[in-house]
Amino acid sequence: MLDTLAHISPQLATILLAMTPYGELRLSLPVAYFFYDLPLWQSYFWSVLGNMVPPLVILLLADPFNNFVRGRSGFLGKKWAILLITVRQKFNKKYEKYGLIGLLLFVAIPLPTTGAWTASLIAFILGFPFKKSILAIFGGIIIAGAVISFVITGFNWF
Repeated sequence: MLDTLAHISPQLATILLAMTPYGELRLSLPVAYFFYDLPLWQSYFWSVLGNMVPPLVILLLADPFNNFVRGRSGFLGKKWAILLITVRQKFNKKYEKYGLIGLLLFVAIPLPTTGAWTASLIAFILGFPFKKSILAIFGGIIIAGAVISFVITGFNWF
């Protein structure tokens, strides 16, 4: 994949890597810092910026997609609606007490499957408001980027 990105600027490559669902900034930040030799502040900035794009798109398109499927898919639309209601009922009480702080912490811990993509889907499924969800996810991305920056520099920023 890095060969494909070799013909574009390191900044754009970092943004694109940060937008991937599996890598996110857990991949882009170390690649930008070690492979592209970007200064830490640039590695952090471009990685965070790129990682903020997918949740914005997902949360903006989730409701229109949901409405489209429910309204135009007949049998599948009804099954989709039942599935979404069932999942919301099953998990809403479990996650209700953690709410948006839980969403922020979920993203802030830079482990596999705890990134912005997954958090965006969780926010949609649980019916969290768009503005609050996006702020929690962005906050988590900022924190995760700081954690990864500390780790890749050996906790030595200065």
